[in-house]
Amino acid sequence: MSKSLLSLSLSFFMVLVAANLQAEISAVVIETDYQPGAWQPLPEDKIKAASVDSALSEISKTKYFAFFTVPQENLKMGLLQIRIKLVESAQTATVSILLRQPDGASISSTHSESLKNLYYDEIYKRFQKAGKVAGENW
Repeated sequence: MSKSLLSLSLSFFMVLVAANLQAEISAVVIETDYQPGAWQPLPEDKIKAASVDSALSEISKTKYFAFFTVPQENLKMGLLQIRIKLVESAQTATVSILLRQPDGASISSTHSESLKNLYYDEIYKRFQKAGKVAGENW
C-alpha cells in the first residue's frame, strides 16, 4: 500500500472514530441530594464538595457526558443524580449515583465508607473515597 493511500486511510479512520465518539456524548443535568439525618460530622458544603467533586471527576474520565446544572433548550438530556446519605447509628457515609438517560436506560452505583472513630480530615477523605469509588463504576 502506498504511503499516501495509507495516510488517507488512517485519516479517514480517525474521522470515523472521532465522529463515533462525539455521537456517544450524552448531555446530563446534575442533581445533588444530601440526606444528613440527625448527624452531621462535617459542614454540608464540605461533604458535598468531597463527595460530588470526586464522583464527577471519575465519571468525566469516561468522556461520555457533558454536565449541566440546568436543562438546556433543544438538547435531549439525561439526569445524573448524586445522593449523599449519612447513617448515624452505623457512622457510615454512602454515595449513590443514578443516571437516567432520555431513552429510558438507567445505570446506578453505590459505595459506602465507615466514619467510625475518625476526625475532620479523615472524614473528608472518606467522603472523597465514597464519591470516587461510586464514580469509578462507569
